[in-house]
Amino acid sequence: MAKVFMTSATGYIGEAVANEFKKHGYEVIALARSEESAKRLEKRGFGTARGDIKQPNSFLSAIGDADVVIHTASTGDSDFAKADQLATEAILATLENSGKTFVYTSGIWLLGNTGAEPADESAPLKPIKMVEFRAELEKKILEFQKRGVKTIIMRPAVVYDASENGVIGGFIKSAKEDGFAKYIGNGQNRLSVIHIDDVASAYYLAVQKSSGGTVFHISTDEQITYRELADIAAEIAGVPGKVQSWPVEDAAKAFGPFLDGFLLDQHIVSTNTKKQLGWQAKIQNIRDGLKKPALAAVDP
Repeated sequence: MAKVFMTSATGYIGEAVANEFKKHGYEVIALARSEESAKRLEKRGFGTARGDIKQPNSFLSAIGDADVVIHTASTGDSDFAKADQLATEAILATLENSGKTFVYTSGIWLLGNTGAEPADESAPLKPIKMVEFRAELEKKILEFQKRGVKTIIMRPAVVYDASENGVIGGFIKSAKEDGFAKYIGNGQNRLSVIHIDDVASAYYLAVQKSSGGTVFHISTDEQITYRELADIAAEIAGVPGKVQSWPVEDAAKAFGPFLDGFLLDQHIVSTNTKKQLGWQAKIQNIRDGLKKPALAAVDP
């Protein structure tokens, strides 16, 4: 049985990806920071390795038997960039000349504003400040393709499902609590989205079909503005038609550095993913997708 090691199988993306690989017969070993986390993972049928993403030496020995290493973890704090770099570099050094596969989770905010022009995997990088570090880190990852590691970079769009997880789930939750949905500024900037199940299938196909040294976008073809998203959020929250503009200055207090991402105007397309992997998003319409719970929410 092939084995995959995951730096997180409890986070939004990590849980879905872990379930996808388990469904296809992989043995999944996941990093667990605490005993409580380990018990949750074991209950879901995953193996565990104790360690901390901020201390790579605590888990590097556990990746030795894995055929595939997938990095989906984020500390979610002010040290996330430093921790991400340290963990990635340590994993790559451990896998060097092994012939094994390393999958890194990046994101589309690395591309900055794209406007109406479709931006595929070859588009120039214009990252917002909080993810600037990933521009150099992606280069370093791809360089390891020549050093005996099959390297794959995944860039998911804004991920959602019917739950209150993620950015879009958070908007809907706020609409329920406030009695109205909010959009920032005039809300005419576009975002690209993807259902969590389509994210998971893309990761699996990348490991199976890619020869490595490649970046893959994971996005639907749908374009939606934040104003349109607010209208949808209001409907789902049970307050149809109740939407309000949120002044940028007020939103900055709530979101901090994340605000730069929410102000981007992007049109992301998944050219490599479709062409090389034969992948196609099964859920193209966000209204439909917001009615579909993630498969990750169901015990495998």
